[in-house]
Amino acid sequence: MPSLIPDFATVERSLAGLPVVKHRAREVVLTAGSKTGGLLFLKSGTVEVGQLEPLPGVSDPGAVHL
Repeated sequence: MPSLIPDFATVERSLAGLPVVKHRAREVVLTAGSKTGGLLFLKSGTVEVGQLEPLPGVSDPGAVHL
């Protein structure tokens, strides 16, 4: 039975053609209640949420936090 979850390399190839947006350190990208109309992926670096507290486990490329 094939896995429903693709490996990282497959996901990375699928995302390769998408636009990349770079943000400066400490730049606010989203605010509480805002909507992007899209799905954001972290390509590199770290993400901080809330009152600039690091979100555990979301510093790895391909990481997903629900």
